[in-house]
Amino acid sequence: MIRKATEVDFSSIYDLHVEMIQKLLTLNPKRFELKKNERETFKSYFAEYLKDPRKCIYVSERDGLVIGYGSARIERSVSFEKYPEHGWVSEVSVREDFQNRGIGGELMDAILAFFKSHNLVATYFLVETNNLQSIRAWEKKGFVKELVCFHKEMS
Repeated sequence: MIRKATEVDFSSIYDLHVEMIQKLLTLNPKRFELKKNERETFKSYFAEYLKDPRKCIYVSERDGLVIGYGSARIERSVSFEKYPEHGWVSEVSVREDFQNRGIGGELMDAILAFFKSHNLVATYFLVETNNLQSIRAWEKKGFVKELVCFHKEMS
């Protein structure tokens, strides 16, 4: 079952968030870090996404257990883009033992419905270039690789 997250979901969602960071660390250890204050930082992020009507968090729940979540927000586009606003998917994370069952896709469907309810027609999100499992999953859902994101450490 997919539903909107509530305050009582925080601990479960935070555990999934940490699991996602740990996976990202295996994909790109130079870019990601699980910080000592991650719980406090994520708690603030979580509270903001619950109260802001231009943001959303959905959970996937099976037998009372939160097994996945997705968060997203509405952003203003730059002046020369076709649409004045677009959706931005912040995070989609599914427990490793529940992956490859379409749960991430169900969460994305809920997020896309949220965007459509705000009359948006475009959405974007980032995936690590070497996260082939995620890339294949999103391509199967009809998403198209469109942009290249550059990154440089500033010393």
